[in-house]
Amino acid sequence: MKKNTFKRRAAAFLLALALAVAPICAHMEAFAKGPTYQDMYDVYYTKADCIVYAEPTYTAQVLVTLEENLPVRVVGAYSNGWYRITIGV
Repeated sequence: MKKNTFKRRAAAFLLALALAVAPICAHMEAFAKGPTYQDMYDVYYTKADCIVYAEPTYTAQVLVTLEENLPVRVVGAYSNGWYRITIGV
């Protein structure tokens, strides 16, 4: 009988604690952390068949495929490996 009473009191305590903390947690804001960006001003040279996308994702529209060893001005870099470039357009 005492075990059953202890379980009920423990369950009631945990429920009361959860209800007391819920309003505090409801006002917390969560921010998703995405890739960071860093400005750059450098010139890189392309590899063979370098594909230039409109957005930093493989599902974006392909703008152009560049030949090997062409100079490309890099104006920024993302922490996930993508570069922002200018190609004279």
